[in-house]
Amino acid sequence: MTPKQRQKAILQIVEARVVKSQRQLGDLLARRGFAATQSTLSRDIADLGLVKGAAGYVLAPPNGREPVTARGLRSTLRSFVLEVEAVANQVLVKTTSGSANAVADPLDDVEWSEVAGIVAGDDTFLIITRSARQAKTIAKRIRQLLS
Repeated sequence: MTPKQRQKAILQIVEARVVKSQRQLGDLLARRGFAATQSTLSRDIADLGLVKGAAGYVLAPPNGREPVTARGLRSTLRSFVLEVEAVANQVLVKTTSGSANAVADPLDDVEWSEVAGIVAGDDTFLIITRSARQAKTIAKRIRQLLS
């Protein structure tokens, strides 16, 4: 398995659950069929921009704000999102009145590779991707976080 596949698995693990240590991360990776040494995990963590905080490993946003945790993102989405729809290379997200920026901001901080940009209004925002396939992927990911 390639380093890219291993790193993708690491991101999926960190987004899905609290991971408090490299040892725990290594064990979770091994369950998915990825063998990795401690030095390999350290390199992957650095390459992915993960930081270890009180809530475990999370993605560190480049703008210096608090890191976005999967649990925090899930809570924000569940609180404000009403509808998610992939349309061509975009994802239309409808929120409660006045909440679009509150939801779009942490989504932008996550820096999903499929996202080219996000444009927010009052109760709706658009996630712009590079392809229709990527838009469907993002819409599915958001729906999973909502469930």
